[in-house]
Amino acid sequence: MNNTSNSDLSAPSSVDGNGHMSTYSRSVSDVPGDSISVAVSVLLEEVSGQDISGQRPLSDSIDPEGLDALFDPPGGEPLGVVVTFTHDGYRIRVEDGERIEISEID
Repeated sequence: MNNTSNSDLSAPSSVDGNGHMSTYSRSVSDVPGDSISVAVSVLLEEVSGQDISGQRPLSDSIDPEGLDALFDPPGGEPLGVVVTFTHDGYRIRVEDGERIEISEID
C-alpha cells in the first residue's frame, strides 16, 4: 500500500439527496497503511472525521489479524474473498483485498 497522506483521499463515491455520504469506496493501493486492517482504520478516520485514537478499536468488531490473513495468504493471491462487517455505525466491505467500501448505516 502507498504511504499517501489523508488529504489525498478522494470524495465519497456516492452521496444521497441531502448531500450526506452514502458509500465511500477506495482502492487499497491508494490508502496509507501496511495491511487491510490499517487501511480500514485510516478510511474510517477519513469518513468519520474522528482520529483513529478516538475510534472504538476495530478488534471490537472483527479480528484484524484474521482479516489481514484472508487477503494475504501464505500461498499467494486471495481467491475472490469478500468480507462485510459493521463497526461504529458503518458497514465495511473489503473485496479481494483490492477495494474497501464504507457505508453509513441509517
